[in-house]
Amino acid sequence: MHPEQRLRFETVAALTGWQRSKLYAEIRAGRFPAPERDGPRCSRWRAGSVLDALRARGVPA
Repeated sequence: MHPEQRLRFETVAALTGWQRSKLYAEIRAGRFPAPERDGPRCSRWRAGSVLDALRARGVPA
């Protein structure tokens, strides 16, 4: 996975094992990177920031 690749919610949820509410709770708490706006109704996460956050939690990514 390229670090600049943009990931959809479904992919991030699959990587983390979290549901939407848990993912956004972690973002609000500052423990997970927020998505970037990719349009007026579209948010995506950068793969590199997601993988870094998972590694920081001790999850092999």
